[in-house]
Amino acid sequence: MHHVLTTDDLPLAELSAMRLDGELVAVDRCFAPFDEFPSPRQRASALVGSVHDRLIAERRTAAWIWGALDPPPAIHEFCTAWDARVTRRPAPHLRIREVVLGDDDVQNVAGLPVTTPRRTVADLARFTESWTPAQRSMVERLLAIGKLRADDVVRDLDRHKLPHKKRAVERLRGLSPS
Repeated sequence: MHHVLTTDDLPLAELSAMRLDGELVAVDRCFAPFDEFPSPRQRASALVGSVHDRLIAERRTAAWIWGALDPPPAIHEFCTAWDARVTRRPAPHLRIREVVLGDDDVQNVAGLPVTTPRRTVADLARFTESWTPAQRSMVERLLAIGKLRADDVVRDLDRHKLPHKKRAVERLRGLSPS
């Protein structure tokens, strides 16, 4: 079972006290039993009820859900298919963009659509401004989680005309071989 607790279940003061007592751990803005093994299902469960059902977790948020990023991002990144109609509510902890998605770019995790490790690697390599050792490590972890090689993603990128493709290919080719 991968159930998370929210203020719909118990008051925040009680959840916080249980966390301080060591009974619960924080999972983004939710809580889970301390002895429950962290997993993509648990992390996705922490987000599924708080976002529109047409939103898809992507980039750093997807990397966190898959387990390639340890702390959750301060601002969660979501996308929506360019043709999906989503009313955008202002939320300071969410960033939303419209994208074109392929049939194999999204996977359902505990009721939350999440970009696949392959798509997430491509997006991170294309759109991450600062390519630090931490960014490279996150992408390498994501490749391992998805049982992918950087060359697999480079081949996918080469099939399409995309913004920032050259930057992504250079970054992926610069990763340590798996």
